[in-house]
Amino acid sequence: MQKRRNLAIVLLFCAFLTVIPVCLFALPSQQFSGNERRYLAKFPSLVWKDIASGKFGTGIEEYMADHVPGRTFLVGLQAYIKRTDGRQVGEDILAGKDGFLFEAPSKVNETSLEKSINAINGFSQAIGQQLTLMLVPSTGYMLPQKLPANHMPYLDEQVMQKFRQGTAGQTQWVDLAQALAQGGDGAYYRTDHHWTSLGTWLGYRAVAEQLGLQYYDRQDYQVERFDGFHGSTWARSALWLTPAEGLEMWRAPGDYQVEITDGNIQTDQLFFTDNLSTYDPYTVFLDGNHSLVRITNKQALNPGKKALVIRDSFGNSLASFLAGSWEEVVLVDLRYYKQPLSEL
Repeated sequence: MQKRRNLAIVLLFCAFLTVIPVCLFALPSQQFSGNERRYLAKFPSLVWKDIASGKFGTGIEEYMADHVPGRTFLVGLQAYIKRTDGRQVGEDILAGKDGFLFEAPSKVNETSLEKSINAINGFSQAIGQQLTLMLVPSTGYMLPQKLPANHMPYLDEQVMQKFRQGTAGQTQWVDLAQALAQGGDGAYYRTDHHWTSLGTWLGYRAVAEQLGLQYYDRQDYQVERFDGFHGSTWARSALWLTPAEGLEMWRAPGDYQVEITDGNIQTDQLFFTDNLSTYDPYTVFLDGNHSLVRITNKQALNPGKKALVIRDSFGNSLASFLAGSWEEVVLVDLRYYKQPLSEL
């Protein structure tokens, strides 16, 4: 009986070693993981130089790891096993209370901070105008009550203070931490690192008040809600059973025209609702990240006012609010915009 059991185990193991490679190369190769929101490794080129250097072998390992059958299930299983024994799901994602998934605290690079501060001051001097500086604090810093027990400290306060002091005289400072605190848990998504539409409105109101401009109150908006939202921290955590949450589009009165230069897009809609059915519903805001976006509104609350917004992805949702108050809003993402900014 024992010999039969041993033989069965050996046969099962051999079958596993046979079936997995056959499935790996016989099944269609998936190029993109919707859950993880990243492109999967491609099969490496078979060239002698890569074989000799070991690059080909490394490429094969990466390809097999990304394309093993049932990979999504296995990655999720590993994440939940880590949670059961008290570990976090990864170095860059913390699983908190009430379904909140946080980006782990970032390390402060003093050289990078100084470079950014000098760039801000230099741009202000080059155009001869004072800038308005809005630094959006992280979810972990704003919601410490939702964090897990053990984590490294969030250094947002030190970073914001350094920027505020380093750009004094060249910028007006908008205290977004104080503004966002009024939104409590509702100012940030649970499964994404961005601010919610409520949080965005609080930031919009703060900058409008700072500049002495008219703005729309909460009751002035028509709100459309999408209840199937999973964001970037969910994708990176592999905690696939985390419930989806709501994503809201706040529509203010206006006559809007949107021009996205690198996408050759012209529309009268601020929200790209077709993107709600894609792997990244957050791109409902201005179709995601683009180098240059121009929004005009002939019915703006402050006629004749124009704003140049140097931004990252947080600015995608912010733009729909700003456009209600400014007649023209031009958004630039310096990760993609390579022309001289002072000329613009």
